[in-house]
Amino acid sequence: MLHQHVLVVCTRHWAEKPLFLSAQAHLQHFYGSFGFMPCSEVYDEDGIPHIDMRSPHRSLFQHAKYQ
Repeated sequence: MLHQHVLVVCTRHWAEKPLFLSAQAHLQHFYGSFGFMPCSEVYDEDGIPHIDMRSPHRSLFQHAKYQ
């Protein structure tokens, strides 16, 4: 639930900007469930596989629970 709240708050403050994150590769499907899409190849960060992910258009988050 915290992640939903964070998405809503970010949308309110930076509506025209996409979100970008560096996810541990095994969590790609988790972040994908919130609309994030991979935008890099998997890479090593401190011995842990990571992948960069970016949100699509922010309007996807406008109907979240915490508005």
